[in-house]
Amino acid sequence: MDKANKISQEATNSTGNLFVGGNFDGIANDGVLHNDGTINIGAVSVVEEMGVIAVIFKYVIDNISDCNNYDKSKPPVGWVKTSEKIKINFAMEQVLTVVNYYKYVLPKLKMIEDYFQTLDSEDQAELHSHMFGLYNVNKMDGLSALENLHRLFEAVIPSNQKLNARYTSMAKALVLFFFEDCTIFEKTPSEVIQLGLW
Repeated sequence: MDKANKISQEATNSTGNLFVGGNFDGIANDGVLHNDGTINIGAVSVVEEMGVIAVIFKYVIDNISDCNNYDKSKPPVGWVKTSEKIKINFAMEQVLTVVNYYKYVLPKLKMIEDYFQTLDSEDQAELHSHMFGLYNVNKMDGLSALENLHRLFEAVIPSNQKLNARYTSMAKALVLFFFEDCTIFEKTPSEVIQLGLW
C-alpha cells in the first residue's frame, strides 16, 4: 500500500468520515505523541488534518477531466519568493488579503507538500495540469487575480464540506501550495529565467 493510501486509510473510516483523533476532554494542546499516533494540537489531531488533506486531494483528482497537456518531463520549479509573487499578481489593495490567507494556512503548507510528495508522478502531473487549467479558464473569463484565487479555493472544496472551516482552510492551503510552486498565476522574473533554462 502506498504512503498516500495508508495515510488516507488511517485517517478515515469505511464511510469516509474522519476519525476524530484530538482530545476533547478539556486538554486543548498537550503536544504529546500518543500511542494511537495522534498529537493533540488545539484539540485537533495530526491524523485528522491528514485525513482532510486526503479527502481534498481525492476530490480534486476524481474531478480531473483532461490532464493530457502537462509536460511531465518538466522538473519542479521549487520554492519561490512568495512576497514578490504576491506583489506581481495582486493589486495593492488585494495584497493584504492574500498575505492574511497565507498567515492562516502557513502551518498547513508543509502538510500539503508532504502529502503531495506521497502521490505518484502521474497524479502529481494531473494535479498541476488541472490547477493550471482552472486558473487559465478563470483568467480568460476576465476575473481579477483575487476573484480567480477565490474561485480556485471553491473549486477544490468537496461539495458537502463547503461550510466546514477545516476543509475551507485546507483548500486555501492547497491552492496556495500551487501558487508557490509556480503552477498558477504570473511568475516572478527569477522564475521566468529558471523556466527559460529548460
